[in-house]
Amino acid sequence: MIERRPSDFEARAQALRPDKSFIIQAPAGSGKTELLTDRILALLGGVTKPEEILAITFTRKAAAEMHARVLRKLRAGLSEQEPASAHEKNSWRLARAALARNEQQGWDLLNHPARLKVRTIDAFCAQLVRSMPWMSAMGGMPGIADNPEQLYLQAARRLLEHVDHNESVQDVLLHMDIDLGSVERLIVDMLARRDQWLQETVDTQAAMTQLRVALRDVMEQKLDALAEAMPFSYASELAPIARLAAASQAETAVCMLDALMDWDGEPLASSVETLPQWHALSRLLLTGSGGLRKRLTVKEGFPAKSAHKQAMQDWLDAWQSDSEHWAGLLAEISALPLEVLSERQEKIIRSLLETLKLAAAELTLVFREEKQVDFIEIAQRAALALGYTDDPTDMLLKLDARISHILIDEFQDTSQIQIQLIEKLTLGWSPGDGRTLFLVGDPMQSIYRFRKADVGLFLSVANEGINGLALEKLVLTENFRSQAGVVNWVNQSFSRVFPEYDDLTLGAIRYTDSVAFNPAAEGPAVRLHPVYQLEGKDTQEVQAQAEQLTLELVRAALAANPDSDHPVAILVKARTHLGALMLLMQRHGIPVRAVELNPIRAEQSVTDLVQLIRALAHPADRVAWLSVLRSPVCGLTLKALTHLFGDSRDTIAFRLQTVLAREAEFAPLLGDEWPRLQRCARILLDRSHLTADIAFSSHVESVWRALGGYGVYASDTAFADFQAVFDLVDRLAPYGDLNPADLEDALARLYSATSAQQRAVEIMTMHKSKGLEFEEVILYGLHRRPRADTAPLLRFERNRNRLLMGPIKPKAAEETDKLSAMLGAMEKRRSDYELDRLLYVAATRARQRLHLVSQVQCKQGQVVDPPRGSLLSRLFSLFEFTPPEPQAQQEAATADAATPGVQGPVLSRIATAALGQLPVVSDRSAITGSAGSGWQFDDKYEASIGTVAHAWLARIGQDRMRGWDEARLHAAQEVIVRQLENEGLRQSQARSGAQRVYELLSRCVASEKGRWLLSHDQARQELSLTSADGKLLIVDVAVSTETGWLVVDFKTGVRREHEPQDVFEARMRDTYRLQLQGYCERLSQMDGRDATAAIFALDTGDWIEFDPVLLTQAR
Repeated sequence: MIERRPSDFEARAQALRPDKSFIIQAPAGSGKTELLTDRILALLGGVTKPEEILAITFTRKAAAEMHARVLRKLRAGLSEQEPASAHEKNSWRLARAALARNEQQGWDLLNHPARLKVRTIDAFCAQLVRSMPWMSAMGGMPGIADNPEQLYLQAARRLLEHVDHNESVQDVLLHMDIDLGSVERLIVDMLARRDQWLQETVDTQAAMTQLRVALRDVMEQKLDALAEAMPFSYASELAPIARLAAASQAETAVCMLDALMDWDGEPLASSVETLPQWHALSRLLLTGSGGLRKRLTVKEGFPAKSAHKQAMQDWLDAWQSDSEHWAGLLAEISALPLEVLSERQEKIIRSLLETLKLAAAELTLVFREEKQVDFIEIAQRAALALGYTDDPTDMLLKLDARISHILIDEFQDTSQIQIQLIEKLTLGWSPGDGRTLFLVGDPMQSIYRFRKADVGLFLSVANEGINGLALEKLVLTENFRSQAGVVNWVNQSFSRVFPEYDDLTLGAIRYTDSVAFNPAAEGPAVRLHPVYQLEGKDTQEVQAQAEQLTLELVRAALAANPDSDHPVAILVKARTHLGALMLLMQRHGIPVRAVELNPIRAEQSVTDLVQLIRALAHPADRVAWLSVLRSPVCGLTLKALTHLFGDSRDTIAFRLQTVLAREAEFAPLLGDEWPRLQRCARILLDRSHLTADIAFSSHVESVWRALGGYGVYASDTAFADFQAVFDLVDRLAPYGDLNPADLEDALARLYSATSAQQRAVEIMTMHKSKGLEFEEVILYGLHRRPRADTAPLLRFERNRNRLLMGPIKPKAAEETDKLSAMLGAMEKRRSDYELDRLLYVAATRARQRLHLVSQVQCKQGQVVDPPRGSLLSRLFSLFEFTPPEPQAQQEAATADAATPGVQGPVLSRIATAALGQLPVVSDRSAITGSAGSGWQFDDKYEASIGTVAHAWLARIGQDRMRGWDEARLHAAQEVIVRQLENEGLRQSQARSGAQRVYELLSRCVASEKGRWLLSHDQARQELSLTSADGKLLIVDVAVSTETGWLVVDFKTGVRREHEPQDVFEARMRDTYRLQLQGYCERLSQMDGRDATAAIFALDTGDWIEFDPVLLTQAR
């Protein structure tokens, strides 16, 4: 069989020419890493030293993969046998040539692989700083801060200390209504992106001059675009009408058209000076929402029956269907300020610039004191070490002599400061001098704007080159990843989603089609799975339905791809869009591998451990000590805690010593709480084994184990979480001198462990999925609206490589500054284009199948447009939707509108009987993850299950079983989970508890007696009675029959192992006889009729009747 040659074969062959420079556009699945590594092999075949080749990428993972793949190809080249496939054959030939050069030059690359220079951009910058510390002004290589935000915060606080003697800082604070906290946060944010503004704002006066020029430029660009788009002869047709409308309006109190009073019928000029006329024209033609007017009133200058009103109406009607483009541009113009820069704007921008530069200076001092920096500082200092275009340093000259070939991966993610670094490295390069630049990226996959990536730089370099060095642009088109069905759908869909034209300023990228290398698979490649949000249907129930649907898709994908290491992935825009989906997967036994999704601090197990750490590190931390005593490892009630510590001003540790010493006094008062307190207190206060050679983390772990932490939270993931926390404590406070704020900051950057199994459903954000591939991909929560960006203190935008600036609106002002609003609108467009690209990245991860899961809202039987800005809104027009019929809509209305209510908190703790089985304190090395996995929880867990189950049975009985079936019970599980959590159960308990409630309800509904009882017309649910001594009695079900009353009590008690049926029934009768006798007695007293009783044992489905004679005797 002849192997098909890729459609872009010639471009790929051209890209391997070692004497030419290229910029390669490599769409998803096009094999760019393969091309890059082949290019390195081709270059190795001609250089004198391997160090002449510098390959740069943006992540350590990508660098390691590229390095390993080059070595793998070189090793494959040692074989004399030529591979069979065409692409392997080409790599093999290149590797053979590289190995021959290796032998000739004596490199010994395979034994010295470090000579292959594959670096991340950050590592390369750090290397430059280390090489020339005196030129970088750092005096040595500082550490890279794990949490640079803390350094920014220090600098921001120091800045605010200048308020008494710095006028600019005073102006900024007044502008922000002296909201110190807000200013501090905004300064921190600006310092984190100082590479975007600091270099170009060093000279404030020059920056302001450039700003005026750049603002006029961008305004007139917009006016040029509008003037070109306006309807032909608009001016001559509208001018007479506008003059009459302005004259009519002038007779009223408000005239909004006076700028058109003298319009001579010539097209309006594209200059800032004509903005008043353009604004007036927008008020004449457009509504407040930006659409073309459909009706005219005297308010707009058109009295009834006036001739110019009819002329205006005719003009509007003629253009109504063909106005979207120019009307949109006119609406944008109406939002522009009328002057380039007002005096007030100039003053606050100057103050903001001076304030920000002072903050940057304070940050430099903080860096020196802390001997730590961020990556921005490293990049800036690296650029400084290389000097300037007209004054290169010795380091740059040395690199220029040493480096002959630069390859850059993911070039679409380059930032402004990184492009400046590349410009310095290629200073003086020219075509034909033997040096080459090879840039590979895909602007359609540029999704890291939040990391300062600027996709416009890719377009600029592709069009203009770098330093006068022209780059030949090659476009790869072949997709080797996905089957043809996926590729074709992506082509058809995203050619409509992406903008029609590239726009360097706004980061707009048009779509480029791909060609599928793999044939189409059977069945639909892409499917939309809408979950309809019908009127009256509870949002939580719809969410649960979407989660259940996704669970079934995952199961099917795992079954369909048994041999794949990456069978299925669930991708979301943001972590918060997952809801309870991950927990649902875990509850159903599906292994989950989540990538930085679940913050470790959100786990109850970690919360309890952290409170113990804080308590042991700080004896005076009252909240931490009380939290430990209240947590499941001890389980004291609030009543006990109040009694013991409510009036005491001593530390908890000292008070515990006092209480232990006065056992005779406190033990009777606490009753069965005493053994709990005594055991926990002795463990917490015991420091006999704590010596100088024992690490603080080991001490904490010993105490945690002795308290039963490993038993209460007995799972592989919990154990891994604990180890991560102990490792963190080891790093932060090896000797116990723990700063709580440092601990919390560090925990905020840790994520909970997930399944280590090879075949698991992989769950991650769309950003994290870039560069990965899976057999099937589920895009989940597409209806969710992205979070709005926070307005910065000073907004920066670039236009033709010049910096635009707009200030944040004054705190007390209602309207946004128009200049800042204009720049904000540009940023919003940029953000929208990036969301298009993010959706493309997510969709192109799929090899075989792509599933789109989204909620879809319906009103009056019709589908409603999705929220603006959501990912679904981008695909909405590509699908047809068929919402359920109104009948089905009514039947599907959730029971959650009247969700059974439950009351009262439940305390989860180790059962009293298990306290004696707990381990003693031991050292860290003796601990394993499975300790205590067989412990039991207190009866309160069962009590909460009983409470929730009773509430649902009452609701089902009130509905007389109408509409209640297995499916509806199943759909209610997520609601039950939340109810159990409200009862006080932890998430893991609530999940298992919900399953048990579901089983109890299902068993009752499925049984003949249960159906009779819950559907009986004369049954009264949760009947309230009052006992003889005034106490409230609640009867689960009271059925009025021809012969009297039948009292039924639902019980969730479990039949003991090996317990005979008759013994179980006798035990239930003995236990509840007096309770049911009281119910029967009060009912008989109501109307004089006899009352009999029965128990419905939900766990077994048994109907246990009472002998009426025995009930009477009991009375």
